Amino acid sequence: MNPLQSQSKRSSGQLFALLTGFFYILLTLIPDSHSLMVAWPWVLIWQVGIICPVLWFLSILLRENCFPQLGNKIDIWIALVIISLIITTLYAEIPQKAIWYSWTTLCLILALYALNHGLVSPQKRYRLLQFQGGLAIAFILVSLLVWGVQTFLPELERLQSLRELGVNVRFDFSVLELRNWAPLGHQNYVAGYLVLVLPLLIALGIVESGWRRWVWIAGVAVGLLDLYTTSSRGGWLGFFVVLLTGLIILLVRSSLPRLWLILSALGSILLVLLFILANNRLRSLLFAVLSGEGGGQFAYRLITMTVGWDMGSSHFLTGIGLGNVPWLYQEYFPHWAGYEAQLIYQLHSTPAQLFAELGLWAVLLQLGAIFLLLYLGRRWWVRELETTDFILTGSLFCAFIGYFTLSLTDYQLDNIAISGTLVIYLAVIASTLRKQEFLALQSGYRLAWAGCGFLVAVIIWLIPIHRAWATSTQGFSGLAQEEVNLDLFIDKLTQAHELVPWEPYYPYQLGWNLGDIALTSNNPSQEQALLPQAIKGFEAGLNASRDREFGYTNLGWLHLKAGNPTAATTAFAESAQLVPAKRGIFYGLGLSLLAQNQRELAVEALTLEVLRDPSFITTPLWQLRILQPIYPQVLESAIAQCSNFLNQDTLPPDLIPYFHRVRGIFLWWQGNLTAAGEDLEQYGDGLSQALLKISLGEEVATVEQQLSPSPAKLVFSAWSNPSNRSQLLQQAALKARKERLPEQYLAEVLTTMENAETFEEWLKQNPPIWQYRRKRLGFNVNMRQMGGAVPSDYFRVVENLPISLWFKPVFPTSAYFPELDQALTSQRESLLDKL
Repeated sequence: MNPLQSQSKRSSGQLFALLTGFFYILLTLIPDSHSLMVAWPWVLIWQVGIICPVLWFLSILLRENCFPQLGNKIDIWIALVIISLIITTLYAEIPQKAIWYSWTTLCLILALYALNHGLVSPQKRYRLLQFQGGLAIAFILVSLLVWGVQTFLPELERLQSLRELGVNVRFDFSVLELRNWAPLGHQNYVAGYLVLVLPLLIALGIVESGWRRWVWIAGVAVGLLDLYTTSSRGGWLGFFVVLLTGLIILLVRSSLPRLWLILSALGSILLVLLFILANNRLRSLLFAVLSGEGGGQFAYRLITMTVGWDMGSSHFLTGIGLGNVPWLYQEYFPHWAGYEAQLIYQLHSTPAQLFAELGLWAVLLQLGAIFLLLYLGRRWWVRELETTDFILTGSLFCAFIGYFTLSLTDYQLDNIAISGTLVIYLAVIASTLRKQEFLALQSGYRLAWAGCGFLVAVIIWLIPIHRAWATSTQGFSGLAQEEVNLDLFIDKLTQAHELVPWEPYYPYQLGWNLGDIALTSNNPSQEQALLPQAIKGFEAGLNASRDREFGYTNLGWLHLKAGNPTAATTAFAESAQLVPAKRGIFYGLGLSLLAQNQRELAVEALTLEVLRDPSFITTPLWQLRILQPIYPQVLESAIAQCSNFLNQDTLPPDLIPYFHRVRGIFLWWQGNLTAAGEDLEQYGDGLSQALLKISLGEEVATVEQQLSPSPAKLVFSAWSNPSNRSQLLQQAALKARKERLPEQYLAEVLTTMENAETFEEWLKQNPPIWQYRRKRLGFNVNMRQMGGAVPSDYFRVVENLPISLWFKPVFPTSAYFPELDQALTSQRESLLDKL
């Protein structure tokens, strides 16, 4: 080969290596990178970034005319991965999604080979690990800085303002939004990254000397603080396993005194426990588990792992395909799950996620990964290595073991920062443990040109996807303008859907935004023009993604508005098949049935709504003209259904107090105080018993004195003390929802209290109300598309404000109540069969 050509190829390879490193740093440190990856133009940036290691690898093939293997049986496992990607993509439920994710996986595999090719000496491996360690420290500092500025300090200011109002509330890590999400976008991702890099920082602190050692040790200390702020249960579990593994290795291989090692181990474990106990979320979980009451803490994971098992089992030989989980999730959603975890992006368990996506291949790959880790670990253990190589490689094994533990509770392989770190670690281990020379197959040129052809084909396939992303962004800008350019929005979103008809995001955004404008428009002609287009958009979205409750539910409300109750019934029935416990579905179904004069079926539907969400019996919506005539019948039906359940000999024990409490509070709301007392005196909580006493004529002030401190107690006090009423009500609101009650609502509460003669009249007959629409938070994240609006349901929730804010506990409602949903299943199915 011409030396100049060889030098040119080497230079191009170095350029692609540098570009790969640049994009890796960028996607590790940029705030909210996991969301930016699906926002235009960032989606194009990272797609260019993952092509760089492909070009890097191809340049190596062209320069060396050979295929450098990893050795140590790693290539066999990689080959199995590639075979599984091909087979599962061919049989994927949504093949386009599988191609997208399989292509990304292939790019990471080629990055592994390209990186491993350059690690020909201990010095290069050491420099690479120093680079990774430095990047980890930068990550930790960015994480604490961004979270501190955007989350921690503003929350402290808010809490201080509450203290000035007489409400002492501490920083609460149990609130999801307060945990450290930066820079990867979610606290579990941050914790996963830290579990991977903290062992490396510890090892670098051991092998380095002088001021560098103190830099790495400081990185470990600040990293532990960062891990604490994530409040991640899986993260701390993973780090505890890292710590335990490292201590075992030290006890077996270290020449240090055993007593010193044992004391150090105990001190380290104690330090971890102190971190856990200092965090209110982790502390409450630990105490709940120790007391045997922590089962509900894991309901979310139980649901998602059940879905993963059902997906993988139904497609055992191929799986449903990479990236298909969020699109098919609700088809497999268990009805006993209520409305907990009703919509997700991933299954929060790597084994469950991979089994769902790959089926049998996931089992083979994960067993192969465990075998490979054991094989490589044995080689590391018995091989004569330099002390530095032994310690650094050992830290990488500890990181793998800790991350494997965390991966049981979360799935993070689609995060470039985390998958990139895994690639670096595996490349270093492969380079350290193989023979000095490369094992190679002589077929580099042909493979390189075939790879170039494949790359061009993939780029051609990607072009319309990116065009649609860019086009939709232009359309969304039309809605963001001061004067909404609706024509631009419709035109661009329609074009985006035509470019990628298998992507439901564009028609859903088109349909939802047009429907939202139509429903809030004061212009009848605009409403009539936009409603059919909105319906068409939702139908197109459902054609692209066949099982999504969001589409059916909002389509049902649009059909009701358009005067087509039959179509609305069909849409609501489809929603009820997917997430039957979703609040508002059976209410919408009941309205559509009333509009068709099917009164008895409507009563059945509305009864199911109030049995699953008992506080719905208090909504002022019952005063609507269409609902007033059947309200007494629905209330009687709900009471009768509670009695029917209580008469069953096989009723689960947890449902006995539930149905007594629900029947009792319904009877109290109805005004049947004697019958209500029979249920509430034995099964009711202190607050429901207090309300019953007040209805029976006992003074509010007397009842108040019998209650323990609560927001409701402050409301009773406000009733009895008109002069301090405003202050007491505001304190009650602050205690109930950690923020002030808006002045307009406070004024309405004060006015209705003044106009009511009795507390019961105020609460039942003349309550203040508030209205809102439930947001579909996470809609864009779950659909892996950013740029559009965060939708909310068209159903406008109208609530009795005091009940909703202060007295909700007397109407027992839970997102996750498997026994209740199983008990209601036969009634739901019976109603849907009649439709």
